[in-house]
Amino acid sequence: MIYNFDPVIFNFLPTRWYTLMFLLGFVVCLWVFDKILQKQGYAEHKNISNNFFVFAIAGTIIGARFGHVFFYAWDYYSHHILEIFQPWKGGLASHGGVAGVFLATVIFFKIYGKKYNLSLWKILDALIIPALLMSAFIRFGNFCNSEIVGIQTKSDKGIVFCGDIYYACERSDMPDIYVEKAGKAADGFIPVTCRLIYDKPNDYVAKTVFFNLMNDSDNLKFNNFEMTVQQVDGKWEYSKQGIGILRHPAQLYECLFYLFLFVVSLFAYKRLFKYTGLCFAIFLGLIFLFRFFIEFIKMEQIDAEKEMAINIGQKLSVPIIIICFAIALWRYFKAMSRTAN
Repeated sequence: MIYNFDPVIFNFLPTRWYTLMFLLGFVVCLWVFDKILQKQGYAEHKNISNNFFVFAIAGTIIGARFGHVFFYAWDYYSHHILEIFQPWKGGLASHGGVAGVFLATVIFFKIYGKKYNLSLWKILDALIIPALLMSAFIRFGNFCNSEIVGIQTKSDKGIVFCGDIYYACERSDMPDIYVEKAGKAADGFIPVTCRLIYDKPNDYVAKTVFFNLMNDSDNLKFNNFEMTVQQVDGKWEYSKQGIGILRHPAQLYECLFYLFLFVVSLFAYKRLFKYTGLCFAIFLGLIFLFRFFIEFIKMEQIDAEKEMAINIGQKLSVPIIIICFAIALWRYFKAMSRTAN
C-alpha cells in the first residue's frame, strides 16, 4: 500500500493531523472520564472532570515535551534553550507525558481531594481507561503524519509512507502530489513513480524537491537526477522513477492494541474497581509491555539508538512495567487482606 497523505490539514492553517487527533482525543477522553466518575458515585463529577481537564492537558504537554528534550535530544536543546518551550515545532515523548499526567493528577488530588472527597487511586483507575483511548488517538495521528514508522518488512507487504514529499515541498508553492506503483513489490521494495503537478513551469523547485528526497528520505529512494517534464491539461508535471520502502505500520499496530485494551477495560473495570489501584496498574503496565516489544519493529528515533541493543523507549518502559506489576500485587493483596479481616 502507498500512503500518500498530506500531514497538514489546510495550507492556510498549518495544523497537522497529529495535533487534531491530540485535541480530539482530549475532548473524547474528558467525556469518558466524566462518565466513569459518575459511575463511581461522585455527585460533582462534572466539576471534577472539568477542573481535572486543565491539569491533564498541562501535565501531558509539559511532561511529553520535557521527556523528548531530556530523553532524546538534550545534545541539541542544551544549545537551543528557548526552543524547549516551542512544542509546536515537534518533539513529544510518551514516557514524559505519562510522568507529567501522573504528577498533575497528584497535584490535582492535593488541591481538590478534600473538597470533592476524592481517592487518588480511584482517580487513577478512572483515568487509565480514557488514557487507553487517548493513546490510540495519538498513534493514529502519528500514522496520518507518517511519523514513528516501522522497519522494512522484507516482503511484498507493507506501507510506503510518502509524508517526506510534503515536508520537502514549500507550503507556499505546494504541488499536487501523486505516488503510484510502477511494478511488483518484493523483499520490502516496490517500484514507484512520483509526480509533482504545478499550475505553471517550476523546474527549479521540482528539482529541489527531488534532490531533498534523495538526501533526506528514508521511505523513497531515487538513484539519479533525471526528471521527466511534460505539460498535461494546461499544467506542468514533473515525474521521477524510484523505489518505495515497504514498512510495518507500527503506529497502527499500537493504535489497534490500545483500542483493544480500551474495549477490554470497559468490560473489566467494574470488577477491577473493587481493588483500588489495580485497574490503573494492570492497564498502564500492559501499555508499556506492548510498547517494549513493538519497539523492535520501529525505526530508530535518533541515530544513537542504532548502536543500542534496546532503545531509549524500551529502557524507559522497563521500570514502568516493574512498578506497575508491583503496584498490582500490592493493591490486590491489600484488598484481599481487608476482605479476610
